[in-house]
Amino acid sequence: MGQDYVIKRSSAMDFQETRRTGVREKKLVTSDECPYQNLILIDMEKGAEVELHKIHCSESIFLLHGELEIIFADENVKLKSGDCCYFKPESLHGMRCINGPARFLAVFSPSKATTE
Repeated sequence: MGQDYVIKRSSAMDFQETRRTGVREKKLVTSDECPYQNLILIDMEKGAEVELHKIHCSESIFLLHGELEIIFADENVKLKSGDCCYFKPESLHGMRCINGPARFLAVFSPSKATTE
């Protein structure tokens, strides 16, 4: 990183499609800009899903609006606007938008996340 900070104007950025139907993202801070974390703004349409998966770093999400169902191997938990959820590294998890659209911030740390 050539400077001590990164500024992104999310209002000037377009949402990008992801490989998951109904899920779009704005990459606010990337691993190219910061080795310590990724920060992604994510929009999900009602009914959109992120399949059960593991990542090798920690992940936190903060739900800005809408409702998500967080899916674990043995239980599901509903999140509403203002709720936060932390996933430790290697935890198996997924999510579904149950009342949407939903928008949340996802923070991955360190920034080099890989999935299984």
